[in-house]
Amino acid sequence: MANPYTKFTYDQIKHALEVSGGIMAAAARYLTKTYKISITRSGVAEFVKRHPELREIREEAREELLDRAEENLRYHLLRRSEKTTFYVLNQIGGARGYGFTRLEHTGAGGGPILHDTAEDRPDFSQMTDEELQDFLAQRMARA
Repeated sequence: MANPYTKFTYDQIKHALEVSGGIMAAAARYLTKTYKISITRSGVAEFVKRHPELREIREEAREELLDRAEENLRYHLLRRSEKTTFYVLNQIGGARGYGFTRLEHTGAGGGPILHDTAEDRPDFSQMTDEELQDFLAQRMARA
């Protein structure tokens, strides 16, 4: 069975990548709808793999897509969209003190968190009364 991507020309795949913003699945949908010949995302990817210059075209289309997204972000920011403002401050405002809050949990003095494990616990059955009292006194002093 012949591979369906061989039914498309270089120029058709190139145009599909350009109009789809370099998104392979969108390019496949465009080709299928426009030419009434089914092709999958992986078919487009295989065609691009065989034509290295199409990789550059895809990358450029994706850069243009990102530019449009940034323009759209700016548009909403200039219209004082609260959600957009929050997004921008959290994503690119880090140098000015904005951004997601990061919590780090540490032990005393910034050291590691100490975990009481079975190996750390003394065998109380082997302790004398005096040793038990000393142990309790030390624990109470730490608390």
